[in-house]
Amino acid sequence: MKKKVLLILAVFCITAVSQVYAIGIGVQGNYYLNFEKSEDAYSYNEPVTPKFGFSLLVSPSRQLHFSGNYYFSKTTHVIGLTGDYHPEAFTFKLFGSGMTLLSNPNAWRFSFGFGLGGFVNLWVTDLDEDKAIDNTEFSGGIRVPIGFNLHLANSLLEIFTNIAPSVGIRFGEATPFADWFFPVAIGVRLWFK
Repeated sequence: MKKKVLLILAVFCITAVSQVYAIGIGVQGNYYLNFEKSEDAYSYNEPVTPKFGFSLLVSPSRQLHFSGNYYFSKTTHVIGLTGDYHPEAFTFKLFGSGMTLLSNPNAWRFSFGFGLGGFVNLWVTDLDEDKAIDNTEFSGGIRVPIGFNLHLANSLLEIFTNIAPSVGIRFGEATPFADWFFPVAIGVRLWFK
């Protein structure tokens, strides 16, 4: 009896894991929203917070997402890593099963979710454009990604956008200070089962 129960339990676990297991890779464009002066208000003897960047994404599951990020401006470059646990809280099917071309109810769906994650960033600044590093800072903290996802072609392709309110501490030559910002992203991810 024990063997039968263990066998049934093992088959159930393997089936459940095979239904959820997927690996995703993708790219995204980023906008770094914060509350500092705009880039036009700075001279070359002050650091400029980057506004635009891009990321390469790897997702070992539908809920766990990692990215390597790069932001840039005239004087500052930021290289960073993020890791987020971001489950889909609500899912809506865009088309009913009555449509002939979209008879699979999972072919097209929209989801919304939020999660919790972390970030680490390395800030490199060249204030006088002499190609020499004038300042290096390190920051790290937590983030709360809030995102919308459009899943296409039976969830093979995912188009998404998110905003991730982030707070942390930045360390450098000056005294550590609070680092809070709102990275906004739009991207695409391919999923492989």
